[in-house]
Amino acid sequence: MNKKIIAGLITAAAVITGLVIVIPPREVLPYFRSADPWYFLAACLVNMVSVALRARRWQLIAAPLRKAGFPDVFRYFTLGLAVNAVVPLRAGEAMRSYAMSARWGMGKREAVSTVLVDRSFDAVSFGILVMLAARLFELPGSLGAKTTSLAITSLAVAASFPVIAKLGRTYRDRPAGEFSSRFKRTLAGKLEPLARGYSALTPGTALRALPLSLLSIMLHVLVGYLAAAAVGVHIPFGALVIAVLAVNLVSAVPLTPANVGVFQIAFVLSLSVYGMERAPSVAAGTVFQGALVLPVVVVGLAAMLFEKKRGHAGDAAR
Repeated sequence: MNKKIIAGLITAAAVITGLVIVIPPREVLPYFRSADPWYFLAACLVNMVSVALRARRWQLIAAPLRKAGFPDVFRYFTLGLAVNAVVPLRAGEAMRSYAMSARWGMGKREAVSTVLVDRSFDAVSFGILVMLAARLFELPGSLGAKTTSLAITSLAVAASFPVIAKLGRTYRDRPAGEFSSRFKRTLAGKLEPLARGYSALTPGTALRALPLSLLSIMLHVLVGYLAAAAVGVHIPFGALVIAVLAVNLVSAVPLTPANVGVFQIAFVLSLSVYGMERAPSVAAGTVFQGALVLPVVVVGLAAMLFEKKRGHAGDAAR
């Protein structure tokens, strides 16, 4: 994990250096000096509502395998997001899988399966909203066709998960001696967690989880609006939706801690299609990222301290 952090910090330094060269800080700092903290606070609160919705989604997905109270689910979900903000490459997903397994006595593979299914709902909601954005907003140039293609690809990837899971379940249920190759045995082991998760997912659970996904990502648009308002930057609604979808896309696999630098580049490039200047876009994007990351890190640290205190209390009781 230390190697991941070091690699992420080096990448972040390189990206930020390039960003500073292209967009000098003197052009961006005036927006921060006149920022309205109340808008930023509102953006942070809306983001935590979005996090709560996603935690509730995870609770629904995990319920068929293990019942868990929402406070615990919210705490571990937020802790995972906080770890993702520090360590690149989604290390937080492993963290919340481990926490679920350790806290609720769930098997490690079952815990991983709930996280995999939970992430697949992000792909579904992303694809649906991209498709809606392509239909509802007038997109410049060839962006409309590209956006539609991206939506179809996202939905196709999400739709392939249950098919892959069924394949994994088929392999899992076969005796080891029936496999004709080592490759198939290895494939069965890799796909089994996904198979476990989808085998427990009912249509009713899916119908309850999907609206939570859609509402959560819609709230991200509101966070972006409040963040832009905090630094006095006006972004057309259609452009803001596309920018939010762009940063969600690049955040799927963070390359730097909290995706610093990469987040701003995606935000600026998506708004540049609408003719927006780079300096205000960087300012709004940075505040937007701060509203997404800072409250999660604060709550995640509080969750970590709570778990540590509860662990000490349990040791003292024994």
